[in-house]
Amino acid sequence: MTLVRYRPFGRTMSVADEMNQMLDSFFAGSNSNPSSPLRWSPPVDVRESETGFTVRVEVPGVAKDQIQVNLTNNTLTVRGEKKQVVDESKGQWHHVERTWGSFERSIALPVRVDGEKIVARHQDGVLEITVPKSDEAKPREIRIES
Repeated sequence: MTLVRYRPFGRTMSVADEMNQMLDSFFAGSNSNPSSPLRWSPPVDVRESETGFTVRVEVPGVAKDQIQVNLTNNTLTVRGEKKQVVDESKGQWHHVERTWGSFERSIALPVRVDGEKIVARHQDGVLEITVPKSDEAKPREIRIES
């Protein structure tokens, strides 16, 4: 027989903690000054196939020469900077939602990949990285001997 401790407010406190973290991170990124950079993180999609991974990163307004892609210890890292051009001479900002500044995203890949054959393409604000699996990570059929 196992003894289970009764915690009537245990789950409630963790939800409150999660809400506090979310609000802290939201307000830490808010800034009313449109000339100072905000921290942003571009959305990433990762798809696995039998032969490798396809990683898509949305980076609208970021030139390809402002993006770096690295692979270290099976972790793919995309970093760069989105520049903001602010022309203060033409009026006053009333609302600012677009973000800019430096960003970095790291994706730990679950199997060994072939770093020599990675291909990255940048088109229409989307960076697409094709990461092939290494030969030892690809599934293969084993013949059973009698």
